[in-house]
Amino acid sequence: SDVPVELIESDSNVAIASHTPVEGGYGVLATYRCQEVTNRLELRIRTSEGRYGNLQVYVWPRIQPKTCCATTFAIKPLALHTRLGELLPAHQLPLMSSLKISGAFSLAEAHSWVGSCLPEVPVRLQGDEGHYMFRNTFLGTLLACSYKKGEANFMSESITSLAIVKEVLTKEATTKKIKIQINTEVKDETITELLKRIDPMLTYQLSLNNKVKLIDALKEVRMQENDASFLAPEYLEILDNEEQIKREFKEQPGRLQFLHGIVTDLFVDKHKFKGKNVASDASQLHRVMNDYSLEKLLHFFNAPGNQSER
Repeated sequence: SDVPVELIESDSNVAIASHTPVEGGYGVLATYRCQEVTNRLELRIRTSEGRYGNLQVYVWPRIQPKTCCATTFAIKPLALHTRLGELLPAHQLPLMSSLKISGAFSLAEAHSWVGSCLPEVPVRLQGDEGHYMFRNTFLGTLLACSYKKGEANFMSESITSLAIVKEVLTKEATTKKIKIQINTEVKDETITELLKRIDPMLTYQLSLNNKVKLIDALKEVRMQENDASFLAPEYLEILDNEEQIKREFKEQPGRLQFLHGIVTDLFVDKHKFKGKNVASDASQLHRVMNDYSLEKLLHFFNAPGNQSER
């Protein structure tokens, strides 16, 4: 892969995996060596939205004559989104921020741009306008898009999704030397609601990580004392569920970092839309995340002192 992806292990796999460092630190190069009786291999990956490129897979079956099957999968900028079968009525839509792009582009160009940004977009558009709705499979946020000749409108609960759309479409328009005008309306309430939605995921993952760190120490105490009944109930629970905790952590080792990345992007994009540079505040945000509580995070997001003018 020429973009960073997280390879998630599957219990059904018995292949031996080896990872090779990629020059420059970008992308992933991994080899899976299957045992002789293997005729099926399941691979699961997690991408970070905003980073896009191609994932190339080469398969060498154990047959004669030697042959190789090569397949390329496009990783779209908003790869974690899936298209809904039908549009939701307006009264069912949550509060969303909006992005409007206008300029001298054709309907075909607008459709091509949307397709380069999002998965499951039809190759050809039927009609004079395009209307699609997508849902983020990880966060559950919506992204609605409607476009026609000279105008494209996007709405989402996630301003990061809108920031990615803006970046991709601006790049596409620049490549074709098409002048565009961009108007945005960021509703701060959507940011608060999204942080509240992420909170249970962060809380659970932090708890899981802490439990994993405690397992060896608790096992040492139990071995030395020959009895662990004096331990607090929450510690006894960790010992009783050791295998389940380890298995769950093994299945998603990078999930906490992934969630931290989502929050960081949300913070940066919030202020970027308002023309402010908060790159210097990233270290402060990391400290808040390391000593996490929703109240502290909301306070940090809304603190005027974090907003440094460009």
